[in-house]
Amino acid sequence: MTHLFPDSTLVAIFGFSSSPAVPNGLVGEFLCTANASDGQLAVPADVMANIPATILPVTAPTSALAVGSFSSARFTAKGLDFGYAWSLLTTVQLVVFQ
Repeated sequence: MTHLFPDSTLVAIFGFSSSPAVPNGLVGEFLCTANASDGQLAVPADVMANIPATILPVTAPTSALAVGSFSSARFTAKGLDFGYAWSLLTTVQLVVFQ
């Protein structure tokens, strides 16, 4: 088998907040990505400004941040027309948005 990787490694930050107590509910979410080789990833201030504040006291999880990386690789092996492998590693934390 021959490994031909990495094709790409992306890092991502995903966040969401929901406020079910608001009359028709209110939800905000974002996904920001960058190449791992960039060495940094920031969520722009205007994006964060549009995430609804977490309503306190928190009686159920309504807000979270997830940080992770995604990699893919092509490979060859006898008997395959093509082969791909994917990896997704994520850490999720419940948070309070203000």
